[in-house]
Amino acid sequence: MSKKVLLATKGTPSCSNAEKSAISYCRANDAELVVLHIVDSSLKHFGQIDPLATEIDKSHFVEYIDRLCEYEAKERFESLKSLADLSAIPLQLRICDGSPLQTIVQTVREVEPELLIIGGKARPAYRFFSLSNRIHRKVRCPVRQVYYA
Repeated sequence: MSKKVLLATKGTPSCSNAEKSAISYCRANDAELVVLHIVDSSLKHFGQIDPLATEIDKSHFVEYIDRLCEYEAKERFESLKSLADLSAIPLQLRICDGSPLQTIVQTVREVEPELLIIGGKARPAYRFFSLSNRIHRKVRCPVRQVYYA
């Protein structure tokens, strides 16, 4: 099995339809599913701005956020794994921290999927600078954005 599908997800409810779509596509096309979970690191800066906190407290907070995000990613992965196991779809997880655009583009170059699926909220109109449009301009595989209804 050399076909691969890359699912870029944050594990939020707005990505649930994309996850279902990716599993359906893999089932129909006998493809492996590579799940890229991009950790939301937007809370980390809170550990650095408290003027009353010691450096140790700040670093403990950042470590706590890292552990919490990794735990949530693995928990979400387990629910995806149970769906994939029902259809005998091979599944691998990659947990990355960083810019969604850069992380997705780099992972597409490494994995070389036949399709990239990303989730998100429906937007009222075409947006040239949306994440999916910026990704589409930078990768060589088809990009499917599946919206949350």
